[in-house]
Amino acid sequence: MDVKIIAIVLVGIILFAFLVPVVPVTFDEPHEVQVPYTVQISYEVPVEVTKTRSVVDRNIPIGSVTFKAEDFSMPSAETATISWMSTEQVTFFGVIKKETWRNIQLAIAAELGAAIIPVLISGGVVAVGVPEAIAFLLPLTLNFLVADEYFRIDSTSDTEIKNLNSGPYKLAVISFGREGSLSVRITFDYQTIEMQTHYRNETRHRTEIQNKTVKKMVTIWSFVWKTYLPI
Repeated sequence: MDVKIIAIVLVGIILFAFLVPVVPVTFDEPHEVQVPYTVQISYEVPVEVTKTRSVVDRNIPIGSVTFKAEDFSMPSAETATISWMSTEQVTFFGVIKKETWRNIQLAIAAELGAAIIPVLISGGVVAVGVPEAIAFLLPLTLNFLVADEYFRIDSTSDTEIKNLNSGPYKLAVISFGREGSLSVRITFDYQTIEMQTHYRNETRHRTEIQNKTVKKMVTIWSFVWKTYLPI
């Protein structure tokens, strides 16, 4: 009888050791997680921009006698900015048509004689009173200028916005006095479409393996088997 009781007790102890979860176990267990991250995405956007085109950018020498007209052409009808500056005061500076320059010469020739024109163009010596006579004639001659022409008398610099038609023009300079130089720029603004790069942030996800701490209750036998008797 005592033997049976002892056997039952032993079996109970063995079953308890194998089956009853009495040991708390903590361990790291790998698992997949989605981790967010940010990337910059580029994209193109059409944008209207204003640009400046230079039509004339010149430096014109001035002598003791200057009577010259340099050619240039407007590629299209534009609202242009005429900007010029001279180291010396000039009798006349103009952005004029070929016909206007011809009319100025005809008016001077009619008043002072045709022989004066070659002398003026070559920068030769002129008689006393010629500069004053030309300065007097110019305002009368320039009354017929059209709207798309520009001029200044007895000046050293100026900036003006002017509507210029397409086609040929002349940069005309008349000066009597000391030597120097006259710089002139003619520009106009225009609009064009350009593709500009912009950026936006975008959130994406990637899969990573991370460990998390897990706590479980295991049987004594399972704990002993996994800890001390690994297969």
